Amino acid sequence: MKKLFVTSRYNLPLICLLVVAVIGVALSTKIADSQTNEELPPESPAHDVFSPDSQSDGTTGSIVEDNGDSSSGDHSDEQKSEFMAELREHLDNNLAIRDDSELSTISTDLIIVGTINGAQVKLGLPIEAQLHATGTMRGRSEVVYESNKDLRVEVATIVGNGTRMITIIDGPNAPTTYTYSLDLPEGVKLLMADGVGNALLAANNVEGIESPVGYIDIPWAYDAQGNSIPVTQTVTKTSVTLTVEHAGASYPVYADPTYYHIRGRAGR
Repeated sequence: MKKLFVTSRYNLPLICLLVVAVIGVALSTKIADSQTNEELPPESPAHDVFSPDSQSDGTTGSIVEDNGDSSSGDHSDEQKSEFMAELREHLDNNLAIRDDSELSTISTDLIIVGTINGAQVKLGLPIEAQLHATGTMRGRSEVVYESNKDLRVEVATIVGNGTRMITIIDGPNAPTTYTYSLDLPEGVKLLMADGVGNALLAANNVEGIESPVGYIDIPWAYDAQGNSIPVTQTVTKTSVTLTVEHAGASYPVYADPTYYHIRGRAGR
């Protein structure tokens, strides 16, 4: 019995050392795996977050991942080219022709984005952009308006019964705020959807019950290298204002507000 006790006493430190070693190896392996498979933060440009348009039809675009290599100008130019090509492809794939929508080439005209009980919902382009009087049709679904303020605005009808206004900021002289006014039928309200960030249109239907008839989706903005640019949306009773903090960005910066019309009893 004494011999067994002595043997156990001397083996105990050795056993403890072995246990500590095993735990150390397991922890180091877990840390290495977590660093390799670490989930990207929501704002990371490597996420597929062309989301406002993606949510409308279930498609997504892939965004070029920034590997943090700023030592090579060629790499930066290549990354910029790849990202812009993928973004452009995504935007062009979402174009659609709506029989009941005609895009005007006159920048001061209100754009018809929907009809509620026979009355039109109209949206005006931002006066801060100082767009040229006339725009250029690109295909049958898109009009491009130029400006002397280092920017242009693309207005397009898109899948999902939507109208998209892409502001392409080409340089630091472009404004940071863009106000889109709405001309709404009687009885239709514009408000901010709580906890969502959408600008929501609500109206009374034929039973007198208030229901959503349209919304302006949560905006997004990216610079030429796929970096997410801070953008906020402010809603009043008759307008939606986007603020795009593009100072120091890699130009061009693409910023998007998109209006979707909801089909239903109160809608078209």
